[in-house]
Order: sequence, then C-alpha cells, then structure tokens
Amino acid sequence: MNSISKFIAYLFLGINYLLRKISRKMTNIADAMIPHNQAQFVISSTHYDMVLEPNESYYAGQYWEIISPHLLQLPVGANILDLGCSQGRFSIKLAELFTEGCITGCDISSNAIAKAKEYASLASLTNIHFQEQSIAECLDNVKIEIDAILMLEVTFFYPDWNEMIPKAIKALRSGGLLLISFRSQYFNSLLMTRHRIWDGIDSIINNRQGPIFDSSAIYTWQTSKEIRSLLVEAYGLELLDLRGIGVCSGIPGDPHDDICQPALLSSNEKL
Repeated sequence: MNSISKFIAYLFLGINYLLRKISRKMTNIADAMIPHNQAQFVISSTHYDMVLEPNESYYAGQYWEIISPHLLQLPVGANILDLGCSQGRFSIKLAELFTEGCITGCDISSNAIAKAKEYASLASLTNIHFQEQSIAECLDNVKIEIDAILMLEVTFFYPDWNEMIPKAIKALRSGGLLLISFRSQYFNSLLMTRHRIWDGIDSIINNRQGPIFDSSAIYTWQTSKEIRSLLVEAYGLELLDLRGIGVCSGIPGDPHDDICQPALLSSNEKL
C-alpha cells in the first residue's frame, strides 16, 4: 500500500440536519439521545433510513453533485470503500457508476447492513458488498489498493475519526480520493441555541468533541480552518474541494428548517 494519498476531496457539511438519524422531533432530544454507549447510540441512529427519508434524497443529490466530478477521474474498475455506509445510499450510487468496479460498504449496525443488502438486491447490483463491521476493522482488513474512501456523515458521531485518517491514507493508492464530511461548530451552536441547551456552550466553544446534547453520546465538530490544517498540513493531503451542504435548509428541528425543508419544495424550487 502507498503510505500517502496525493489528493483529497473534502466536503464540509455546514448547516444541515444534525439529528436526522435520531429523531424527527427535536423536542424529544433528551429522551432520544441516551444510549448505553457510543456504539449503541450509532446503531440506534440507523433506525432513521437515509434511503427512504424524503429530505435525504435531496441532500444525497447535493453530495453527489460535488463528489461525482472527482469520482469520474477514477478507473472504471475502481475499488471503493464506503465507511459507515448505513443503508447504502452512496454505496448503491457508486456501484451504479462503477459497474466494472468493486464497492464495499461497512457499518456496525446489522439493521442498516440488512437494509443496504435489500436495496442493492432490488437494484440488481452484483458489484457491491456490505459488511457488518467497524470502520477500523474494515480498514485493517484491506488487502488491495483502494481508489477512493468515503466517510460521509460519520465523523459527527465518531470521536475516533482522527485515528482512522492514517489508516485510510495507507489503504489508498497514490492519487486516491478521500471524501469526508464534518459537522460545523456553527451548526451545533445554532442547534443548541434554538433548543435552549445552554450547558454545552462552553464545550462547543472550547472543545471539539463531547456530550453536548445532555446525553452520554459523544459528538464531534470542527471549523473549516481546523480541517484544512489537519488534513493538508498534518497529513500532507491536497485539498480538491471544500463545500457547504444544507447551509440554508434542514429537517424538522434543525436551525434552518423554517427557511427550507427540501421535502416540501417543488422540483423547480429545488433547482
């Protein structure tokens, strides 16, 4: 494996939907977010189906518009990992794009993996494989050079994401793509303000992870400057793209849901 990747496509997820994986009703935030541990919290979050939820198809399209030009630079037989794939909304798109390639999706939720396999079967895709395992296990078991690695909407609830970056770089071929999204400090600040959750304000300002929503679950958040510093300066990756997604919209309970909820828009309005 090559020790470093030459290119990185980095997606900065700004003001969109933080708790879309947990609950549609943010008024129930305290009850919805008391997991036994971080793994159980992540597993329970996958009851929110990213494939079926009406708002999520719009956000998936926004992601795809950003990342697809970079993906088109990859070989037709690309090997791609979708880490924390949930129900496979991006894994399936990748398999449809790289019909001669091999797509591997992993998630620790058996429920999510079962759904992902169901959706892949309905789409008659045979070049996609789903595995119930952790991100660390998936990266440790890589036997071939990988052309692209996705970690989309993973870091938000994954305190150890930083430890996975060197593993991802090692797995990538020279010139491979790392596509990764992060939760912004700004979004979490607005969310806490809207729902009058004041206890975590100091943590939001001074830390970059913690149980900020009155729960035992650990969240992470960053600024774009910090991500640039880490991925470009510390790891020597080349930043190809930096975008915000959902900066003026959200699902019910998000700070900007009164401005726009994608599921309530007409096709013309979405344009």
